[in-house]
Amino acid sequence: MEPPGPHGRRFPGDAQVWPRSRTTLGWTAGRQSDRLSQRRRRLYEIPNRRGIMTGADQGQVTLGKVHPPVPDPRFLPKMQRKLRAFQQAIRCTAIPWLLARGKKPMTVQMAEVYDILRVYRRWPGYYFRFRGYLKEPDRAGQLVSPRLLNKVQFDLNRNADLQLVGDKRRFRIWMQELGYPVIQEFFSKYGPGTIVDGQGVLVPLEQVAAFLKQRKGDLFVKPLGSSLGLGAFVWKPGDSSGFLENESTWIIQERLKQHPDMNRLYPGALNTLRILTVKHAGQIHVEMLVLRIGSGGSCIDNSGAGGLSARVDPDTGRIATPATRRYEFDPSQRPYREHPDTGVTIEGFEIPFFRDGLEIVVDAASKISSFRSLGWDVCFMEDGPLIVEANAQASVDLFLRFCDVANTATGRMARETYARRGG
Repeated sequence: MEPPGPHGRRFPGDAQVWPRSRTTLGWTAGRQSDRLSQRRRRLYEIPNRRGIMTGADQGQVTLGKVHPPVPDPRFLPKMQRKLRAFQQAIRCTAIPWLLARGKKPMTVQMAEVYDILRVYRRWPGYYFRFRGYLKEPDRAGQLVSPRLLNKVQFDLNRNADLQLVGDKRRFRIWMQELGYPVIQEFFSKYGPGTIVDGQGVLVPLEQVAAFLKQRKGDLFVKPLGSSLGLGAFVWKPGDSSGFLENESTWIIQERLKQHPDMNRLYPGALNTLRILTVKHAGQIHVEMLVLRIGSGGSCIDNSGAGGLSARVDPDTGRIATPATRRYEFDPSQRPYREHPDTGVTIEGFEIPFFRDGLEIVVDAASKISSFRSLGWDVCFMEDGPLIVEANAQASVDLFLRFCDVANTATGRMARETYARRGG
């Protein structure tokens, strides 16, 4: 069989054959050894089941109606992510920069951006996101690239068993065996038909349903492996138990009653202290502390759900700065000196059992030999602190909003290790 001519036709009387080029929608089935790779075939071929291509013999695919190219659905999420990131950059960095007052002179800003580009060889979006261009407070020298900080955390925990902290039930049992106070867990679902109780014993779904039916107090339900508080909710007696039937995985925990002072600050969620610890030269160092505070009727305190956050002074246990929201929720980074819902003064608020909470975390971190960097969440009850969970990849954005990250051990390691690599 002769190959088609330059315009994709075999003979003047034949039907038109789809040309084999990068800009067309199809390919010739009889030439599967063509230069087109399998990936390009998957990208440009339109299946017959869509009714676009008409019948043909096995040697060629003939052309019906020409349609515009259809992108591969596998590439759409990536395109959408890029578009969303661009829109977010405009809304959360460019517009606040244009509207901000009290900026440094343009020459100073350009010099600071140039210094970052010269050292890290990447555009310093974080300089604008975390307001490094403002005169007061001047934070340009306190900031480090979030990408580098994440790499440092990954490297510090490279040899660790990440599932030890990733599996919340396993982590809770381990902490309990070591004698640390933790939140009581009733059931966990790991997959269809795989439900375990607080001791790790397999139980049927009917037992969980019966437990909910007889339960008198509130419960807290959150998805396994989720972040930013996504999918978490409070279950109250009489609520639907339909979440038991879906395919998602979850943990059912006791809903705790926090210390009256923490409840006064915001009663709708369990307000937690995020503590970043780093093991350096065999010693555990408390790097940074941020209190996460619920708001707006939310049942979680996570900043990814619109919660407030503020830096805590490690020497006094008091909140040292006004609270702000994550920049996606408030691009202007408005400071809250009083809680918008309760009216309680935030700056200067003293955390109960603060020193006890630090001691528990430092002691627990010293017993996890394989982890060199962890972000701990601690809550405060009427009788003392409880360990909520630990995270191998602590949210660096949370600390960059308030803390002098560049002068911490993590920040110094980030600059020393990656600055010359360009990230």
